[in-house]
Amino acid sequence: MFDTEKDASINSDISSEVENGLQEAPQEAKNVVDYRDLFLRLNADFQNFQKRIEKQKAEWLLIGEEAIILKLLPVLQDLDRALNAATAGTNEQPEAWSEGLSVVYKNLLKTMTDLDVKEVQVSGDFNPELHEAIAQVESSNHPSGQIVDVVSKGYLFKGKVVRYAQVTVAK
Repeated sequence: MFDTEKDASINSDISSEVENGLQEAPQEAKNVVDYRDLFLRLNADFQNFQKRIEKQKAEWLLIGEEAIILKLLPVLQDLDRALNAATAGTNEQPEAWSEGLSVVYKNLLKTMTDLDVKEVQVSGDFNPELHEAIAQVESSNHPSGQIVDVVSKGYLFKGKVVRYAQVTVAK
């Protein structure tokens, strides 16, 4: 059946490799199952980690919002007192009203400063990173591109613009 001893030897080698492969196949199949299970566990752990991070993020946002509300409540209370005094029909002088509103305004400014909210400085040339031009006007007193008037103040929160200052600019 075999032509040479060499063919017999090759056939014998192939047969022994096939037998070894068949003996190793159950172990390799077990390894595949083990790796699949490991992958599924790690994937589930990662998904749980992502959910936990999202939940913590939402909780931190709520804590931050609560802190801001707590800082603004005294100002709201001051405004409430002022409105109650106005509707009670007291005969206070306009100066007293002006003084009361000034106190409320100063309290609000202090609260905003405590929250690291700053007013955008508006002077000189128009800066598109801080200002929003809502109109251009002819001006003999201002060179072209310079801010003529502030329509609405702008604000920074921790150095980031949260509202651009709305300005009119000279043509």
